[in-house]
Parts: sequence; C-alpha cells; structure tokens
Amino acid sequence: MADKSKIPVAMLDGSCKWVDSRDAAAMAGLESLPAGNKEFSRAIYQRPDGLFCFSEAIPGTESNFAFRLDKAAGKFSGLLHTHPADASESTFSADDVLTANKLGVPSYIRGNGQGQTRRFTPGDPIDTQHIPGSRTRKAGTAQGVLIEPTTRRDQLEASYERHKALPNPDYKE
Repeated sequence: MADKSKIPVAMLDGSCKWVDSRDAAAMAGLESLPAGNKEFSRAIYQRPDGLFCFSEAIPGTESNFAFRLDKAAGKFSGLLHTHPADASESTFSADDVLTANKLGVPSYIRGNGQGQTRRFTPGDPIDTQHIPGSRTRKAGTAQGVLIEPTTRRDQLEASYERHKALPNPDYKE
C-alpha cells in the first residue's frame, strides 16, 4: 500500500470562481488542464450554500491518478480528469466507473484528442463485464453523457428564474 502522506491533497484552486452548477465547475476545471500523455485530475467541492468549485490540478500517470481530499474545502461533490488521446479517450474505464460508484459522486472526463467532456453518474448504464476470478463482482466501461459547453446559457436561465421569483414594484397589470 502506498504511503498516504505522499498522495497530494486536492486543495481549492485560487483561480476557481464558485458557480451554481457542478457541470459548470467541471467544465471550467477541465478547460484549464493541460493536454498530453498524462492524466490530470481535480476534485469538485460544494459549499453549504450550494455553490461548486474545483481543486488545484494534480498530475497522474498515463493511466491513473490519486489525491486526498481537503476536508476544509467543502463537501466532496465530484471528480474530474483528462484521458490521453487514444481509442478510449471518451470512454469511462472500468476503474473510472468503479471509483465513481464507490465514492457516490459524478465523474467527468475530457479526452485530450477530441476534447469532449463527458459525465458518468453512479447508476448510469454501463457495458458490464465480469471480473475474472470473481463470482459476483462486475465492472464495466461507460460512455456517460456528453456535456456541452452551455454553462453561460444555464447561468442566464438560472438568473432569469431567480429574477422571476422576485416581486417587481414597477409592474402594473
């Protein structure tokens, strides 16, 4: 087992702006990760007021990453990472699926070739495969859901909904 003290802590990124959507935080966090042949990862945290932000970038290897959570940053609400450009860049690996299911949070990936952002939420469909040597344990890969860069539209719609809920003293029927 690896020495836990050598695993980096996912501290809040000082450039992150708190947003009202986990998807928006994931998109912003993935946009600034470098492309290349290594995976880079971040944690997504949520404050008690419901806003989301991402951690500093943590480099991994060609096929995995590890980090510890910063409990003072907020509630752990998701994880995101890049995939090096290859045939499986836009597919959640069996390890990605198992990790998201075990942690109970959505996982986001960006493929470094096509640049697609995808989300896998625990409970989403997977392409099931039996793990050799196990009678009951199954794993599988997943396509997840394509996340379009619609954060600005989503923010405007949320703002409009909040505005509609407020009384307008100048309104006359």
